[in-house]
Amino acid sequence: MSRVASPSDRCDWSVFVVRSDGEATRLKEVQRVPLADLSAHLSAPLKEAFRQCDTPGRPAVLQVATEASLLALDVDEWRLGPEDERLGTQRPVVLRCSDRDQLTENGENPEYGENPEYGETSGHGAYPGHGAYPGHGAYPGHGAYPAHRAYGENGDHRLDIDEERRARWRWLHAHPVTAAVLDCDDGLRKPVPPVEELRGLSHGTVPVLCRFDAHGVQGDAEGLARLVRGGFGVALWRRGYGLPETVCGEFHRGTLDQIAGPAGAHRLPEAVRDLRHRLRSGRPETFWAHGIALLYDDPHQPLPGAGDLLEAP
Repeated sequence: MSRVASPSDRCDWSVFVVRSDGEATRLKEVQRVPLADLSAHLSAPLKEAFRQCDTPGRPAVLQVATEASLLALDVDEWRLGPEDERLGTQRPVVLRCSDRDQLTENGENPEYGENPEYGETSGHGAYPGHGAYPGHGAYPGHGAYPAHRAYGENGDHRLDIDEERRARWRWLHAHPVTAAVLDCDDGLRKPVPPVEELRGLSHGTVPVLCRFDAHGVQGDAEGLARLVRGGFGVALWRRGYGLPETVCGEFHRGTLDQIAGPAGAHRLPEAVRDLRHRLRSGRPETFWAHGIALLYDDPHQPLPGAGDLLEAP
C-alpha cells in the first residue's frame, strides 16, 4: 500500500505472493480505496493468493506490511466471506512495518506529521508467504551473537540500527526468549522508554505493550513506533477495545507464559494463531488474548515491491 494524501482516508494497495525461492509476484494493485472498505476489496486477491500458497495442513502466513501509524489495523479479524473463519484463526497473520527507516527517534514519520490518526495513512502491502515463516526460506540464527547488545569496532555500541536489528533477529531465533511488558506497571500506565533505552534491552527480549490504543492516548502509537525504531522485529501488543484494566494482570501473565520457553521466536506466529483459535472457540483461559497482535518483521527479507512503490496521486 502507499499513502494517498487527499482524501486522507484512502490508500493504494498491492497483494503479492512470495514463493519458497524468494520470488515475489504481484497479483493485483488498486488505487484510492477507502480504508474502511479494505477487507472487501482485498477479499478476492487474498483468496487467490492463498489458493496458490496453501498446502494441505499448512496454511500460508499472511504478512501485512503497513506504516507504523497503521500497525493497529485488525486484519486478523477480517473475514473474506460471510461463512469464512476470521483470518487470524485460519492462518498466522503477522505485521511488518514499511516505513521503519523514516521514523525519527521519537517514533514519528516526519513526512506524515506528529500524530496521524488511524485513517490518515496507509501502509505498504499485504502478502501471503509460502513455506516456512515468515514467508519463505529458513530462519537465520546459527552461530554466536551478543547476549546484551552488539558492539562495533573499538567498542562503539552505537551500531547502525539496521545491523542491530539483524543481530536481534538472529539471537531471537537461535536462543530462548523472554517477554518484557514496557507500558504498564502493576496496572498503572507508564510511557514506553525512549529509543536509546530500548536499544539497551537484551537481544533475547520480546517487548509487550499492554495499554496500546491507536485511537486513544497520543503516546501509545508513538510508543509502538519507538519499538520499531529501536531495532525490534518481534513484539506483542493487544488492541485496547476498551477492555477493563482488571484484565492487565491476566494479559501480563498470559504473554509471559506464552513467550517464555526453550524455543526461539520462530514459534510465535503459530502460537498467536493458536491463541486466537482457542479464544474464538470459547476457551475461558484465553480471554486475556482478545485483540492480540504480533509484529514479526524479518530484516533479512525485503518487502516485495519495496523499490517500486506507487506515487500518491
